[in-house]
Amino acid sequence: MKFRILVGSLLVWGSLPGWAVPGIGALALSGGRSFCAFSPSLNRSETAAESASFQEKKGDRKADAEQLARALDYFASEKFHECLVLLQPLNRRYKLNPRYRAYLAVCLYYEWEYAEAIRLFDEVLPQLQGLAPHELSLYYWMDAESYFALQQYDRALPLYGKMLPICWDNEKPDAYYRLGFCHLFAAESPGASSSEKASGSSESSGSSAEERKKAKKCFELSLEGYLKYRNTPNEKARIAQIRHMLGGLK
Repeated sequence: MKFRILVGSLLVWGSLPGWAVPGIGALALSGGRSFCAFSPSLNRSETAAESASFQEKKGDRKADAEQLARALDYFASEKFHECLVLLQPLNRRYKLNPRYRAYLAVCLYYEWEYAEAIRLFDEVLPQLQGLAPHELSLYYWMDAESYFALQQYDRALPLYGKMLPICWDNEKPDAYYRLGFCHLFAAESPGASSSEKASGSSESSGSSAEERKKAKKCFELSLEGYLKYRNTPNEKARIAQIRHMLGGLK
């Protein structure tokens, strides 16, 4: 799954007119604060103290804005650990808007902090449906991959499904490959199928055979996609593995 499209969208979307403004709100943070420099009811000494406090808070906001800009530079350079170190405290202080929290989830994903990545992706994805399809498909992929890494295959399955209609054709083989394993693991485990778990159904009769049938179909689509779009030396091992899996599912 390529990351360049997300970096490109950041460079375009992140170039907002408010970058030079010291207020955090100009950088699209939610939860910004409003401060009053003085009140007519205050005496002179109180007014001076309040003004000093305001200047200090204004300085804090300017420093935070600079931290956010630096974090986004790290993100665009794919330095995810460095970005994470800066974004996490800003998110705790202000609660970043959904787009920035998605970037934070990406950083967590690359740091193998899958549970935290899932928490953020699941929170912000419903709020990001207006994004460019391919960027959204990348978030679905990382969310699904995080569940897959934690062996929660029933939760990963519908996310791969949401990715498929909006990702690029040469990325679909990866999703079908993972879906094949989701169905295969469901076939080998007791209880309801992965599809039934995702839908909340309690009917599980014949689920193992049905899941194996779905796994076979997904592996077939994956193989077809790899042969069509990515039949390269780097993918030879995966292509051979899928053929081996299909041989076992006959």
